[in-house]
Amino acid sequence: MTLSYQTVGHGPVHVLCAHAWPASGATFAPMHPYLDEEEMTWVFPDFRGYGSSAAISGRLTTQEMAQDLLAVADELQWDSFHLVGHSMGGKAAQLLSGSHQARARIRTLSLISAVPSRGFPLDAASEKHFTSAAHEPDVMADVVTTLTAGRLGPQFGRHLAAIGTDTASAATLEAYLRAWSAEDVSAEIDGYVNPVLILSGEFDPVLSAGLAAEQIAPQFIDVRQAVVAAAGHFPPVEAPARTAALVVAHILNRPESVTPDR
Repeated sequence: MTLSYQTVGHGPVHVLCAHAWPASGATFAPMHPYLDEEEMTWVFPDFRGYGSSAAISGRLTTQEMAQDLLAVADELQWDSFHLVGHSMGGKAAQLLSGSHQARARIRTLSLISAVPSRGFPLDAASEKHFTSAAHEPDVMADVVTTLTAGRLGPQFGRHLAAIGTDTASAATLEAYLRAWSAEDVSAEIDGYVNPVLILSGEFDPVLSAGLAAEQIAPQFIDVRQAVVAAAGHFPPVEAPARTAALVVAHILNRPESVTPDR
């Protein structure tokens, strides 16, 4: 059984997108109006336990997420594709890029506010807080507000927490919390030589551009980093048009078509 997914566009360039922890692939929805649908086909799976894949059980690990992404590409009969991963999904995307089964098929890799492949270890207080967020929407709203540096007000946090409540159970969120925070898959990230774009939100207080430069970029050879202006940890929701423009330009090898942030 493969993950359920949403498809946007019908072009010959294939793009597979892996979502973040707080909610399903619905978190990419704000980007949809800004995607190239003529030249590109975009597929947005829901990981096991989320959204349209809620009934699919499993181990809910980083390894399983990577394997499931590849299974979707296989089901679609994509000989090659471009891979996009946001936050937790970015960690799974890094792992898949190092797989001998997939690395030659992945034409480009785009990592948005990605969790490092070694994970993001939490101290006892932070782990308790995030675990509580998995069960309590109000706490999840506070976590989201913190990860956007409080710039968008409490209603943004409530909005994203509500999407999470609609698309993931508390048990699902708690299991994936362990996957992105505690699992270390860094030893398996090796051999990917195609272009990599690493995007970080300007105001992300946790997974900053500096952290990405230290812990993510050295794993790859052909790397370009960029900062998404006026965004925190959720560029696909906070700055969807800008994030879409940067990812599309990277995939189509047209970075000169996007004006740099100043």
